[in-house]
Amino acid sequence: MDIAVVTWGDAYIDTIDINYEDACELQPLTRVTVGFLIESNDTALILCTDHYESDGQWFHSPMVIPAGMILNIRIIPE
Repeated sequence: MDIAVVTWGDAYIDTIDINYEDACELQPLTRVTVGFLIESNDTALILCTDHYESDGQWFHSPMVIPAGMILNIRIIPE
């Protein structure tokens, strides 16, 4: 099963007071996430952190990254 290293722009929230000019400068948070590549299609990329080798159908900690948020994908072949 391939491993994917995904760089993507994520939404975030903070609980601070901020002026208008500084608020206009905010950008999405850039994350790099690594996981087992389960599926990739036009709408999303699906990763998991764990794969149970004893039963190839079970995975743990699924993560869905919307396609429009993905900046880069590097695939590490199995």
